[in-house]
Amino acid sequence: MRSFEPQYGILVLCLVAATVLASVDPTYDPSYNFRPQNVTGLVGIYDWIGSYYNATTTVEYTPLIGSTVNFSYSSVLAITQPGKNDHTHNPVSLVLGFWSSGFNFSTIPIDYAWTYEPPNGGIICSSNPEYMYRGTENSTITEPYFNLSLAETKSAPYNLSSILNSTDGQTLYSNLTSCDTSMLRNEWEVVIITDEWWNNVGWDWTYPVLNLQFDNSTANLTLDGYFIAYPYVLTNVSLSNTTREIDEAYAVQGKFKIRFSGVVDNYHSDVLVEDSPTPEWLRSVGFNNNSLNIGYNKASRSYGDHKLPENRSIDAIPDMVNSIIRLLFPEAWASWDDYAVPGGTFRENCFSEPESSRLHPSHHKAQYTWKAEQAELPFYGKESVEE
Repeated sequence: MRSFEPQYGILVLCLVAATVLASVDPTYDPSYNFRPQNVTGLVGIYDWIGSYYNATTTVEYTPLIGSTVNFSYSSVLAITQPGKNDHTHNPVSLVLGFWSSGFNFSTIPIDYAWTYEPPNGGIICSSNPEYMYRGTENSTITEPYFNLSLAETKSAPYNLSSILNSTDGQTLYSNLTSCDTSMLRNEWEVVIITDEWWNNVGWDWTYPVLNLQFDNSTANLTLDGYFIAYPYVLTNVSLSNTTREIDEAYAVQGKFKIRFSGVVDNYHSDVLVEDSPTPEWLRSVGFNNNSLNIGYNKASRSYGDHKLPENRSIDAIPDMVNSIIRLLFPEAWASWDDYAVPGGTFRENCFSEPESSRLHPSHHKAQYTWKAEQAELPFYGKESVEE
């Protein structure tokens, strides 16, 4: 019987250690749609696995009095993998955020607060974003604001559409001229009408229609519908003495158009798998397998050890170790297979290969095989097998 030489044991441990480095996120769970939290510089809007696109968003308001007002905003479109708690089976989650030019995106907090009352612009969300906070998913699970339908296809580009008809209206913020500047500010809250309400009774409006097309390079989004807007009152005339009080007596109504035509931000995006009938991503941000990504380090594999789904799992590491030993150290490979320990070989106990003792037939314990259901036992004695 061959023995397992100590120097080969040290070699194997070194090889395994070389594949498992320190800079990993110990809280990472591949079943969620969150990225590992091991990359410095990722702010809240980039919290999820998916594709991110940059562009200038244009918003056009056509009030009923006949004039048209246009705004342009710096913007980010996030098209991401849905969370595992999304029971509506939306093919993607969508967030379009647009802000005044010069807005510092690094000021966006890593929580849900950035989705409310931005300085000037707005957020269009398919659902309320769920965040990873200190390694734990936000426990609040809400119904989506709207559902997305994916046109049948075998590959990218992907075409999705939606009619926004939920009771959760999307709110925007714009600088519009007020009629009475002695009482009102030139800042308005703009509500996209998505449901019957007292403020649109008797008005011939239609539900907003959203269309989205995207691939690994570009994304185009359009949203058309109706709005109602309210001005904020000046602080010195506010009944609550706050800066966020609106005056519904000065409301205006009209049509709106939102247009986004952007290019992919490879620095913050995972790789979209373009030959899939539904949107899927190769996880790369935080895994150090894409040189275009934030946090990539050519000289280090320090982000590569998070467990990946399917065939890209850390479970493949034993196969790599096996191949190296078999090729360079055939004697070590033989010892690796035949080394005698209670219940099976060293290899068998490491990798839990069931029903394969890999002991020499003459060995007194060759009659016993590895039994997964007995894995918690301290040893495999004859008594436990005969029972």
